[in-house]
Amino acid sequence: MGNPSKNSMNNSYPESTSYISFAPPLPRSLNITGGTDWQKQTYQFDPLVKSDVDCSDAFFAEACTCDYCIKQDQATEKAGLLMTVPYLVTIGTTFIFGHYCVHRLGWRAEMVCVAPALLAIAQLMLVFQRKSPLPPLIIHGLGRSVSVAALWPSIPLTVEASVVGTAYGIFICIENLGLAFVPLIIASVYNNFGEKYLPAVGILLIGLSVAGFLVGVGLVYCDRISGGRLRTQQLQIIEDNDMLSDMSSNSSQRLIILHRHAHRIICCVIVNRKLPEHYHS
Repeated sequence: MGNPSKNSMNNSYPESTSYISFAPPLPRSLNITGGTDWQKQTYQFDPLVKSDVDCSDAFFAEACTCDYCIKQDQATEKAGLLMTVPYLVTIGTTFIFGHYCVHRLGWRAEMVCVAPALLAIAQLMLVFQRKSPLPPLIIHGLGRSVSVAALWPSIPLTVEASVVGTAYGIFICIENLGLAFVPLIIASVYNNFGEKYLPAVGILLIGLSVAGFLVGVGLVYCDRISGGRLRTQQLQIIEDNDMLSDMSSNSSQRLIILHRHAHRIICCVIVNRKLPEHYHS
C-alpha cells in the first residue's frame, strides 16, 4: 500500500502544477483483515476503484489511502470556494449591466442573446480545457448577470400593466420548472455515462445554452418587426415627457430633454424600427 502513495518505480505520486491537480494513485487490489478502529473486519477489493474508498472510515482515511483522502478533502474545499465565484461576479456586475445596457441603451433583447452565449463559452472551456477553472467561472457569472439584468425589466414592457404581477408569477413558475427538472436530466446523463460529469453533462449544458441563444436571436427578430418595444428606454422617456409638460422646467433642462428625444428618433431611423408610442402624440 504505502503512505504516501508510490508508483511502480517507488516514486511519489505527481505533485500538482499550477493548472493540473493529480489524484494520488490507489492500490490495484486489497485483501486486508484486522484493525480495531476500522468499520469492517475485512477489506477485499479486486480491483479497487475510487468509489470503493470511504474516507470516513479510519482504514482508508488513516491507514490505506491517507494521502488520497487528504487530497480529496483539499479538493472539496477548493471546489466550494471556486463555486462562489459566479455569485460574486453576479453581485458586482448586475447593477452595471442593468443601469447602462438596459436603462440607458435599451439592449434587452440583445442581452438575452449574449447571456446564453457567455454560458456556452464557459461550459466549452470547462469541458475541453484542463487549465484553471477560474476564467470560465467568471464568464459564467457574467452570463448570469446579463441574463438577470435583461429578463426581469423586459416583463413590464411586454404585457399590459394590469397583468404585470401575473406575468412575473408565470416567469418564476417557468424558472422553477427548469430548476426542478434539469438536475434530474443531469443526474440521468451522469448515471448513463459512467458516473462522470465530463464530457457528457458539459455537452448537455452547452446544448441548452445554444438553444437559449437561438431563442434570443428569435426574440431580437420579433422585437425588431414588432416595433422595438424591448429597445425603448421606457422609464427615461416617461420622465422626460413629464418634465417637458412641467412649465417650471428651465430652458436648459428642456433643451437637454429635447436633445435626448432627437437622439432616440435618429437611433430608431438607423435601426429601421418604429418609434415608441410616446412619440406619436
